[in-house]
Amino acid sequence: MPSGKAPGPDRLTYLYYKTYLHIFSPYLVRLFNLYLTGTPIPTTDLTSYLSLIPKEGKDPTSCSNYRPIALLNSDLKLFSKILANRLAPLLPKIVDSDQVGFIHGRQAGDNTRRAIDLLEIIERNKTPSVLLSLDAEKAFDRLSWPYLFRLLSHLNLSGPYVRALEGLYSKPTEYLQLAGQSHRPIKITNGTRQGCPLSPLLYALSIEPLAAAIRNTPDITGIKITTKEYKIALFADDVLLTLSNPLISLPALHRLLNQYSALSGYKLNITKTEAMALHLHPYTLETIQTKFQYKWKTDHVTYLGIHLTPQYKSLYSANFPPLIQQTKQQLQKWNSAPISWFGRISAIKMNILPKFLYLFETIPTEVNTKTFKEIQTTFHKFIWAQKRHRISKSTLTTPTNNGGLGVPLLQKYYEAANLRQLLAWSHWNPTTKWAQIESLQSTDKHLNSIIWSINKPLPLPSTLLSSTTLTIRTWNKLKIKHGLASLYPVNTIYLRNPNFSPSLSPTFHNIWATTNLHTIKDLLHNTTHQMLPFAEIADKSPGPRIKMYEYFHLRHFLSPYIRQRRNTPPTPFEHMALGGLPQKGLISRIYKLLTEPPEDSLPQHLYIPKWHRIINRTLTNTEWSEIWNNAKRMVTCTKQKEHIYKIMMFWYHTPDKLNKLFPNHSPSCWRHCGQRGTLEHIFWDCPVIQPYWNNIASIINTLIPTQLQKDITTFLLGQPFPNLPKHLQTLSNHILTSARLSIAANWKSPTPPTITELLRRVNSNKDFESRIARLSNQTQRHMDTWQIWEFRGLANPQPPLDFLPNAER
Repeated sequence: MPSGKAPGPDRLTYLYYKTYLHIFSPYLVRLFNLYLTGTPIPTTDLTSYLSLIPKEGKDPTSCSNYRPIALLNSDLKLFSKILANRLAPLLPKIVDSDQVGFIHGRQAGDNTRRAIDLLEIIERNKTPSVLLSLDAEKAFDRLSWPYLFRLLSHLNLSGPYVRALEGLYSKPTEYLQLAGQSHRPIKITNGTRQGCPLSPLLYALSIEPLAAAIRNTPDITGIKITTKEYKIALFADDVLLTLSNPLISLPALHRLLNQYSALSGYKLNITKTEAMALHLHPYTLETIQTKFQYKWKTDHVTYLGIHLTPQYKSLYSANFPPLIQQTKQQLQKWNSAPISWFGRISAIKMNILPKFLYLFETIPTEVNTKTFKEIQTTFHKFIWAQKRHRISKSTLTTPTNNGGLGVPLLQKYYEAANLRQLLAWSHWNPTTKWAQIESLQSTDKHLNSIIWSINKPLPLPSTLLSSTTLTIRTWNKLKIKHGLASLYPVNTIYLRNPNFSPSLSPTFHNIWATTNLHTIKDLLHNTTHQMLPFAEIADKSPGPRIKMYEYFHLRHFLSPYIRQRRNTPPTPFEHMALGGLPQKGLISRIYKLLTEPPEDSLPQHLYIPKWHRIINRTLTNTEWSEIWNNAKRMVTCTKQKEHIYKIMMFWYHTPDKLNKLFPNHSPSCWRHCGQRGTLEHIFWDCPVIQPYWNNIASIINTLIPTQLQKDITTFLLGQPFPNLPKHLQTLSNHILTSARLSIAANWKSPTPPTITELLRRVNSNKDFESRIARLSNQTQRHMDTWQIWEFRGLANPQPPLDFLPNAER
């Protein structure tokens, strides 16, 4: 559980429990086990604070436009989390894949892509239908407890688990907090408390009978594709219906909703329910509009924040331009704020990027390169506060572990989101409804075989949906450019594969599919990489026996795959594809493949050869990785951390650089040493600054067990000292960061900074790190780092500092 969450009425935080876990854990285990036996939970523990969060874009003067969040006591929330963790693995088996909200391995994009696919099929076939987005009034808060427990009993969930749930819902009360004050307690008699880890899981269970009833009611007809029918998609209480024959389907739907409402407490807000008629006869449309007072729309229906349009080609204009405009306005508003260089990058990563990522994941539509360039330019202008760029764009967007600053490349994230969808076709039988729909449109070919074609890309069937075509074209564009596929990928499905003509026969693929050996990798031995013996494969077929001649045909087809498998391992992307969907962090991992340089090669940063010339040697890849990793954890303060990057990347306008920009400007060092004022001279080589660095070296050598030599790569560029314990390296980082900052603070001054100024900066940073350590429960680590500093008397230095060769007295 995260330490920073607000506590309930007892005011005990998660950090409190984590700190004293060694004391509390035996008692908590005993207490939670008592709850499982049916021991009543104390009423004080069932009490929570009710915090009202205004809904974005809604009228704040209306009570219905606030979301009630229950702040539970930490121990009760911990118990609820344990129960939620036990229930979560069961939900994918109990709840149909139509429901994607809060179910492990499912996400919002599964239902939006499915809806987009169905809308395109409706448009192609001109199917008279209605798209309906139901709005439930306070769905979580209205759930009937008797209904919930009858449902759990019907699902054969009983025993200690249900007794614990009954305890949680016995006599809960809430205190409404307004203006920082809590009023008299409110008794709760229905609903699942938003803020409880169990709440979304229990709601997903509670609405499943409604979804099942809709699927099984013949009078409610959906969109049919071959033998499959698609009626309902859910994300928790957000319900989307694709219904044909609305004159019969809609009355049947409302009869069912009324029955469900009487049992569960569900209430449809019909005036906020959005509906869009598709290819209906004017008489039919007039009839249903008169009978059902939905919010009828013609251009789009909003579902999960996405505007679903009747035509696929309208998806981009309905969703992306508003976000782009909002982003520009937001960055313009922030531009004049006193935000640090790194702070601006973090603002883009944390506030802007997630909004675009959500669209990339939920809307499979083409976004042209010009649009990405426009947005990227907006990012860069904000980062530089509308001023001149001082670092190349490639360095700016390279990941930090490769020596860049990690500014998001939106086009690469868009491509990564598209490639993620490719993995849905790694299975013989698709695991999501949208992949099932798109597979049904691929005629006799399995989509996997089109993707992993060993020859030139196969022609795409004309029946493919636009979403599928976009994903495959993105793949064909990127697979060679980024080395995503090998010549003979072993994750290829050999069934319904046009490169293996026998597999196109229904008899062949129906029999061989029963073996559950669907990919070429499945047919190969894990260590020898030879094809499995005929007898072993035949034993896996529960139905009709496979034929020996089929086995030999297949072995001949596999021979080039086997030869490559012996010598060449699968690519990282092929490893991902073997896992299919879902997988954790897929988009980030694919983005990394698309943006990182080839293995064992240095990124092409302009600053790297400059430093090689300065230090008169070539640093290895390992040494540069050490420098970049050390820079990321140099200090906690963002303002100070960015300073090492400014030096590393030649950010500063030194006299030498100013002379190149403005020839009339003197290139000489402002300390009147008569030498050219390059970056390395101003910060290191200048004779006036050298005594300052000598003093710093003396300070560091009094704090560490070994004597370190003063060197530009460690003192200025930030390479870690060899064989130095972690806590001493951290302390050295703080000292050297303060040393560099002191020079920058005396920019254009003819005199160097003083050691007194340096010590003041270090101690100020020490106090800051101490506060951070307390907040993050890292006090012991902080003490380990700074104890030698305090022992040497540097936390409160008193002159003279006799151990310095040039001490200030």
